[in-house]
Amino acid sequence: MSRESKDALDLAQIRRSLLAGVLDRASFVSFSLAISFVLYGLSSFEFIQRFDQTISLYHNVLLRIVANGIPLFLLGLYFRSKKGSQEFKVILWTIAIPINLVLASTIYVWPIMWAGKTEIYHFVHAVNVIIFAVVLSYVALPLPYMIAQLSMIIAFFLLPIGWMLANGGDELIFKNYVGDWAIILPAVTFISTVAARTRYQLAKLDHAIKKDTATFLGKAAVKAIFEQNHELISGKKDGAVIIKMDIRGFSKFQRESEEKVVGQFMTGYHSLTAKHVSKFGGFWHKSDGDSQLCTFGAMDDIPDLSDIGLDKDEERDAKMKLIYHRFQNALEATKLILKEFEEIKIQNGVTSELALGVSIVVGEVDLHIQGDGEHRKQLDISGRILTISARLEEYTKVIRKVLNLSTSVVVISPDLKIFDLKNEFFLWKIDRADLHIRDCPEFTEIYYSPNLVGGIKGSSRFESAA
Repeated sequence: MSRESKDALDLAQIRRSLLAGVLDRASFVSFSLAISFVLYGLSSFEFIQRFDQTISLYHNVLLRIVANGIPLFLLGLYFRSKKGSQEFKVILWTIAIPINLVLASTIYVWPIMWAGKTEIYHFVHAVNVIIFAVVLSYVALPLPYMIAQLSMIIAFFLLPIGWMLANGGDELIFKNYVGDWAIILPAVTFISTVAARTRYQLAKLDHAIKKDTATFLGKAAVKAIFEQNHELISGKKDGAVIIKMDIRGFSKFQRESEEKVVGQFMTGYHSLTAKHVSKFGGFWHKSDGDSQLCTFGAMDDIPDLSDIGLDKDEERDAKMKLIYHRFQNALEATKLILKEFEEIKIQNGVTSELALGVSIVVGEVDLHIQGDGEHRKQLDISGRILTISARLEEYTKVIRKVLNLSTSVVVISPDLKIFDLKNEFFLWKIDRADLHIRDCPEFTEIYYSPNLVGGIKGSSRFESAA
């Protein structure tokens, strides 16, 4: 991915985070205003009736429930839901507030002002200012939306009030109105702009922290930490594909080479491992010197397939497709690691016979958080499948010795043979007691490739180790 594409992706993620915050605050304000307008139907009745004796408390409250309370409550629920795009919801909020202010005012207040009794405005002025200030400064819409909302409030709410006051016969009320809003408008606009810019900077900072932290912990762990949802990184995960790697000949290389050469080589090795595992959606769990453990699917935030409503056959097929996708990603990452492993040997002038022993297996892993919450915690991964991956990686030594190979060897567990191996792997039958796999007596055969970088073309299979 190019630098420009990465920057565009970062900006898109920052914008999503920013709009999510806007909608969260807009939802809270919607619920608050929904309740406030209903209560205002009770508190405003006395002064409204002073200007119109025909108005009843029932109608004053009912109209505000229908025109303001219910729409705002539904708006708050919609903003909390996952339906609809963020952009559409923010546009809806931008338009909804001016409309709601106008609807609230047309319930008795504006008709009374239109009839010439403009002194009623003294009773509603403070409420208008509070709503205006809270909505703009607290929600803090991004600047383009804020300008649009402010323009609509001025055009459809403040100007009509000003026009009615100007034609109401009381010049003093009109002058007070103009003077107050001449101060309130710039002040609230300034505060809202500063708040919006501050929110944007906070969104950028939040994204940068999560992005930097993800390079150490992975996206799933970062999401779990920042959302305080440890369930995302705990419990059993089935269908995970595990890669276990170890450098053959490393001890001798380390013993006979300069420390600087070893350091440069290992830096390059760790870098290419992290790069390609991450590129194909995997997670680099552990590095113990020249040994690496990576998984594909163990750290994914994917819903349980049983919760989607599939029947058993559909659920099985969906699971197999998911495992196949993970296996293909693991295989492609392994190929690139093997290829660049040979390249960094040349780049660093390594003359020792270094090769990789790699195992790829699939199974259930158990994620859990270990340690003391007051001091240090560690995300750990365990399960029988990890023992199997370690034993198969270790078994590459046997294959290299029996076949007298100097190349890297990749071994996959026999349950992966159901997938298309594209003639890149040979069958290895374990039909001799001295060639059994330690701690894995259930395996009578496995598949291996001594040259996965170039791929083995042809249909032949190595049928026996004997």
